[in-house]
Amino acid sequence: MNMAANMNLENQMLLHDLKSPVQALCALIESAMDSLDREQIKLFNKAKSRASELLTTRKKKLSDFHVEDAINEVISEKQNRLKDIQIKLPKGNHFLSVERKEFQRVLSNIIDNSIDAIENKGGISIKTNLHKNHLNIHIRDTGKGIDDLTLMRILKTGGSFGKAHGSGLGLMHAKKSMNQWGGKLEIDSLQGHGTVVSLSFPLRKAPKNGGL
Repeated sequence: MNMAANMNLENQMLLHDLKSPVQALCALIESAMDSLDREQIKLFNKAKSRASELLTTRKKKLSDFHVEDAINEVISEKQNRLKDIQIKLPKGNHFLSVERKEFQRVLSNIIDNSIDAIENKGGISIKTNLHKNHLNIHIRDTGKGIDDLTLMRILKTGGSFGKAHGSGLGLMHAKKSMNQWGGKLEIDSLQGHGTVVSLSFPLRKAPKNGGL
């Protein structure tokens, strides 16, 4: 069983283990409803609804998805920002078993950084390849790049570069998500020449039915 499959199993076990105590807490509070005021009941119902949603939808988010299709969806949402930027999209038939929406959020933040780094005209290329039982995704831009000291700080503590109001939260989210998925995020940049962000995931082979 590969690392991605192990993570799926662990997530499912966690959901199963959480279900019983959450149900017990809900039953306890419901038995004391008469002592709660209107705002407390409203708060409880919202919390109960949210907990139920999380417990019942988390598994669905872990379904296999086609990586290149997910990337193309992200790019299509950014067409209004890509007027003077050439985009090269990946070709391949690769699958992952992580949260699709979270994967797209990670990718979207990285691409936004690339767009912001290109001051006038330029290009962004996205490539996928397999290497040593990992699926690698490389996002390369022809932007202004990052100097060595700033890059070290970003990789160590997070932060942003070249943005007037950048918080660096997008990169921190990307690093956290990659760690949760058993993957790795690396940044290679040369000031004045551009940046390459590489995402490495445990290999997921295409399912026999051709994917979801």
